[in-house]
Amino acid sequence: MKNLYQQILNKSPFGYSYQKLIYDADDKPIDYIYIETNPAFDKIFGYTKNDVIGKKASELELGSDFYSLELLEKISNIASNGGIFQFVTSSINKDQELVVDVESLDKDYFIMTFQDNTETIQQKKIYENLIESEEKFKSLFDKAPLAYQSLDINGNFIDVNEKWINLLGYTREEVIGKWFGDFLVKKYQKSFREKFPLFKKNGFFQSEFEMIHKNGDILSTAFDGKIGTNEKGEFKQTHCILKDITKEKKCRKI
Repeated sequence: MKNLYQQILNKSPFGYSYQKLIYDADDKPIDYIYIETNPAFDKIFGYTKNDVIGKKASELELGSDFYSLELLEKISNIASNGGIFQFVTSSINKDQELVVDVESLDKDYFIMTFQDNTETIQQKKIYENLIESEEKFKSLFDKAPLAYQSLDINGNFIDVNEKWINLLGYTREEVIGKWFGDFLVKKYQKSFREKFPLFKKNGFFQSEFEMIHKNGDILSTAFDGKIGTNEKGEFKQTHCILKDITKEKKCRKI
């Protein structure tokens, strides 16, 4: 099982690192030490595994976002109480914007995963250009080649397009007003609860979920989303497109 776990990490397109917090005599977090990384992490930051393992964050030049009092306090909080948080930063050479998820494991131990956000930025600009008016958006919504969904501030469905209905097999009446998590595999419901507030805060979103087709089949879906606001700049609804990547994920496992 350990060898399988290692193979998955080594082949993952996402950067990964595993760390332990270090405290001072007053039990305040002052640093953290790297225990494990994967090849994608090494590629993102330009280090080899030997450069990183056993080193403190303060000893590595990963950028100020990876070593600050604010970050250490956030990590210490989730390491003690559990949970996950997310922030956006850039790679060392500034050619990639990275979405970083920080998640607690056992006390004082945590993992970070890193995803290139460059494509999301490009899509965000596309969204901003397309959703200039309700009329333009309505046209996009009706003709969209990908499944589309819109959620309210609580994560309940406001609307879906025909492509979404065809993909998941439900009728509009079975979807509108329901919580999005009800259509997710159970293990992804917690992830959605934790990530949805970050989506609303950051204004855009990219992730993967496993969804349940009406016939019981499990679909792997990739999500890209943007927050829509009213005239006052306040939250109005989400605009999300999703793509079925079930076959793609099965090919990755071969």
